[in-house]
Amino acid sequence: MKKFATVIFAAAILLAAATVQSAAQNIYKGVGNYLRSLDGNEVPTIEAKVDRLVGACMDSTEAAKTAAFCYDYYLRSPIMGYESVALYIADNYFLNGKYEWPAAGGLVMLKLFAEFNRNSMIGCRAPVLKVFDINGKMLDMPDGKSVYKAAYFYDTGCSECKIQTPLLIKYLKSYSGIPLVFYAFYTQADSLSWKKAAAEFDSIANYYVTVVNVWDPNENSDFHKQYSVLSTPQLFLIDRQNTVVGRKLDCTALEQLIAKLDAKNREDEDFFMRFFDALKPLDDTIVNEAVDAFYEKTSPDSALFCNTFYELYRFMKDSNDYEIQKGAVYLAEKYIIGKSGMWPEDIVGQCSEAVELFKRNPLGETAQNLFLQDARGRNTTLLKGKAKAKAVYFFDFNCPVCEASTEDMKAMDNLFKKKGVQVTVVYVGTESKRFRKYAKNLPRKWRILHDGSGYSQMYEKYNLTSVPAIYLLEGNNEVMAKEINTTTLKKLVEGL
Repeated sequence: MKKFATVIFAAAILLAAATVQSAAQNIYKGVGNYLRSLDGNEVPTIEAKVDRLVGACMDSTEAAKTAAFCYDYYLRSPIMGYESVALYIADNYFLNGKYEWPAAGGLVMLKLFAEFNRNSMIGCRAPVLKVFDINGKMLDMPDGKSVYKAAYFYDTGCSECKIQTPLLIKYLKSYSGIPLVFYAFYTQADSLSWKKAAAEFDSIANYYVTVVNVWDPNENSDFHKQYSVLSTPQLFLIDRQNTVVGRKLDCTALEQLIAKLDAKNREDEDFFMRFFDALKPLDDTIVNEAVDAFYEKTSPDSALFCNTFYELYRFMKDSNDYEIQKGAVYLAEKYIIGKSGMWPEDIVGQCSEAVELFKRNPLGETAQNLFLQDARGRNTTLLKGKAKAKAVYFFDFNCPVCEASTEDMKAMDNLFKKKGVQVTVVYVGTESKRFRKYAKNLPRKWRILHDGSGYSQMYEKYNLTSVPAIYLLEGNNEVMAKEINTTTLKKLVEGL
C-alpha cells in the first residue's frame, strides 16, 4: 500500500466516524453521561455494561442506534485501550450481521476500522513483521527476546514526527529504566532520508536502550494494517511477553507508561524476594511447594496465572540463590512447558532453551573446558592451572554492568590472593585489538582470555545469554557456585 492509499483509508475512517456521530448525537442523551461514568473501568467491565445497555433496548432499531452511539464514544475516547471496546461492539453487533448500521456507508467504516486495528489492540500479541535493518539484513520486529520493546513508526516529512522524534531521542539518551529495545521504523522509501534519520537515532548511545533502525520500502510486511499506521507518528510499547501494552503514545505517555510498568516490576520483585526470604533455609522441596502454592492461588483465572507465573519465573531465573534458580527450572518444566497450550509458542521456546542452558555445568560436577587464547594470542584452556579455588568471570567491556563488576573484582584481588583463588577472566566479544588493550588494565596475575579463534563454543557450553556471568570452582574444577554476582562471590571466597 503506497502513501496515497494510506491517506485515503484514513480519510474514509474519519469521514465515516463523523457520519456515526451525526446519526447518534441526539439519541439518548443520558447514554453519554452513563458511558462517561464508566471511564476508568477495565475493558471487560465496560463491554459487559455495554451489552446490558444494548440488551435493555425495546427493539432492534433502538438497539442498533444505542450500539452505534457506544461505538462512536469509545472510538473517540482519549483513554488508551478503550478502542478495544469499539472493536468489540463492531464485532458483536454489526460485522456479525446482528444489527444493521443506522447510517449509510457506516458498515464499510466498521470493516476498515476492524481490519486496521484488530491486530494491535492493547492485550494483543504484537504482530511480527519481516523488515530490514540499516545493513540490509532481514529481521523480525519485534524479536522474541524477553525485554520491553517500543515500535516507533515515523516519516521525516511528517510535521508531528518533527516534534516527537527529538523528544524521544532526548528522553532515551537519559533513560535508565527497564532495558528497552527501540525500533525506529521509517515508513517511506527514501534511503537517503532514512540513513540521515537513522544516524540521529543511533546517537542515543545508551546502555539501557538498544536502537534498531528498520524499514520496509516495498511494504511487504503489511505494517500499515498490522499496526494501524494510517498516519505518522505511531508509537507502541510491547512488554516482555510480546504483548501490546501501549498504543498511539507520544513521548510523554511512553515515559509515564514505562515508569508505571517499572514500578510494578519492582513491586513484584520485592514481593517475591520477601516471600522466599521468609521460607529460608531453602531446599528443593520448599521451593517447589511454594511454586505449587502460587498455582493453587492463581489457576482459577488463566490470565492471572500466566501473568503471575511469567513474572515469578523471571524472578526465580535471575535470582542469585541457586535453590531458587533450580525452582525456576521446576516452574518452567511443569507450568509453562508442561502447560504449553496456555502459553505463546515463543515463550515456551524461550523457557525450553533457558532450562537447557541452566542444566549445563550443574553444581558438584566438573565444569566444561574451553579452548581459548590469552592476550598474547597463545593457546590455552579455561580450566588450566592449579589453585585452592577458581573464579571464572565472563564479561563484555561494552556492558556497563560488567564495568561495575570488573571494578568489584579488582577490589577483591587481595582477598583472592589471600584465599588462594585463581581468577580467570573471559571476554565474550570479538574485538580482539580492543581486548588486548583492555587486558593491560587488569591485575597481572589474572588469566585474561578470549575466543580469538572463534571455535571455543563457549555459548554452547555455558549460559551466557547475559553477562556478567561468574562461576566459582573447586580446585578440582567442580562447580561450587554458578551465575552469581560479585557480592555473593565475595561471601563465598571469604568462607574458603
